[in-house]
Amino acid sequence: MSDSESQSSTSAPSAGSLLKQAREAKGMTVADIAAELHLDIKTVEALDADNADKLPAPIFVRGYIKSYARRVGLDEHQVLSAYQPPVVEEEPQPIRKKSSPSLSLPIGPLIGLMVALVKKLFLLLIVVALAWGAYKGYQLWQQRSFDVDIDAEQLDLPGQEVESYQENGQSQILLPTEPLAPEDPINLSEPEVSAPTKQAEPLVTVAPPPVVEAENRVSVVLRYGAESWTEIRDSDGKKLVFGLIQPGTTRTFTAVPPIQFVIGNAESVELEVDGQRFDHSGYNRNNVARFRIDN
Repeated sequence: MSDSESQSSTSAPSAGSLLKQAREAKGMTVADIAAELHLDIKTVEALDADNADKLPAPIFVRGYIKSYARRVGLDEHQVLSAYQPPVVEEEPQPIRKKSSPSLSLPIGPLIGLMVALVKKLFLLLIVVALAWGAYKGYQLWQQRSFDVDIDAEQLDLPGQEVESYQENGQSQILLPTEPLAPEDPINLSEPEVSAPTKQAEPLVTVAPPPVVEAENRVSVVLRYGAESWTEIRDSDGKKLVFGLIQPGTTRTFTAVPPIQFVIGNAESVELEVDGQRFDHSGYNRNNVARFRIDN
């Protein structure tokens, strides 16, 4: 006999083999266990075969094993100790080496970059020179447009004489001026202003703020004697308790009903509502309690 065969013969039996042997010893079929535990036949077959791929989360599998062991007359703690939940192995991530950037640049691309910069600078200087020339030309044209010789003979001013004289070789014209007609005197006295009459302000009646009735909240306390998967949601669907709760934990909260409860391993969880113990044993199915508190 080889070493591997001797080790397999002396290894402890699995939880599935213990349950299957006890079931067959009592003359029960897979369908009988499935009917009594309210489970699918495939789930019972997976428990017998220790097939973790076809079973739910380990927290629910432990509840199935406890109920199964009690039905076939086995010690549930002994069977649970033989249960080995699946272990998910993470693949190691490859280590990537960071390459240090090179500071040296090839000579060819560097020369090309300098030539491109020189060309852009030259084009910019040309654009600036053209813009400056256009600006100075506009100023010169604007100055000459106002420097026009006016011939006195071309002016048609009836009944008035126009005098002209020469200054710096250019003809200058003196236009006649007319005396200003006296304008009407301006009355600078301030107008009389009557004092405004004060009107009576209307009385404003302020309505008292509406009275908001307090919400009918419920106080809940949970005490865990063993590991339990718990999911509790309030009337808005918000998660109040969610996850795998460890033994010895106490959770307390208040919420507005209705409140949805899903408690795994329910036999080891005590529940109080508004200071009074709440018996949820009537809602247990396969050691999982599903119920709702409406008021």
